[in-house]
Amino acid sequence: MHCKSIGYESTEKSDPRAGTVVLLGISETKNLKDVKLMKGKFSIMLMVIGSMLFVQCNQNRDTTDSTDNYGDANTETEQAIQEEREQMSQNLRDLRDDIDQEIDEVSKEMDEASEDTKQALEEQRQDLTEQRSKVEETLNEVQNATSDTWDDIKDGANNTMEDVKEGFQELGDTLENRLDGQ
Repeated sequence: MHCKSIGYESTEKSDPRAGTVVLLGISETKNLKDVKLMKGKFSIMLMVIGSMLFVQCNQNRDTTDSTDNYGDANTETEQAIQEEREQMSQNLRDLRDDIDQEIDEVSKEMDEASEDTKQALEEQRQDLTEQRSKVEETLNEVQNATSDTWDDIKDGANNTMEDVKEGFQELGDTLENRLDGQ
């Protein structure tokens, strides 16, 4: 058997192993080492890529879970703020309606009052109108409040309601005293 390899030739005819040795000559032995080296590098590269994909998939899952938890908390907070806003708005509308009713009563009293009393009633009506304006302005702020501004708006609305109720009570007491003295 006469075999030829790259840069090496064998002339042994009777020994089949001799041809095999020739086929795996110097050049092909080097190529075999390169192939084994490439297989090792390829295996390492596959493990690295697999690890990266595994880590990346877990990071996305963790981010999604935490975002969902924050989303739930934000939704609950928004719902709580919305409920507070609606309750505060209703309280302010009720207060505004009470002031409107008191303004109507003062106006009726003015029709039947003497000149001295009319002047005092007119002052009270103006005070009530100013208080109504404050309540209306606060109501608008409450209705337009965002979650970022809600705490400040809520505190201001509570203060306005307390101040107006106190002023409303004082005006009512003053009006009764003047009408009783008439």
